[in-house]
Amino acid sequence: MARDNNTSIDEIQALAEEKGVDTSFYYRTTFQRYTYQLRLMAQLQRDIEADGMYVNRERTKGLVNRVMNPAITEFNKVATAANNTVGTLIKIVQSADSMLDVPVIEEEL
Repeated sequence: MARDNNTSIDEIQALAEEKGVDTSFYYRTTFQRYTYQLRLMAQLQRDIEADGMYVNRERTKGLVNRVMNPAITEFNKVATAANNTVGTLIKIVQSADSMLDVPVIEEEL
């Protein structure tokens, strides 16, 4: 999974550089958010693999319920957000010609 993500990240970055939007504040912050979301998904996936699909939840009076791992729900939420974020990145790169007025940042974030 990590290798595929790195490939797609490299492809997005290369296309952004080719279009000249890689220094756009909007692009850089969106790209940074996307890479964070990918790292978060990888961590959630490791947690799910380690803990399993179901976990025990202790309730009051010592009762234990077997419930679906909450990391699964969080993984799905982050995956949806990452899909939306990469869609935004693609739109930024595709609309590079109309983004000439977007401020350029010189410093590292």
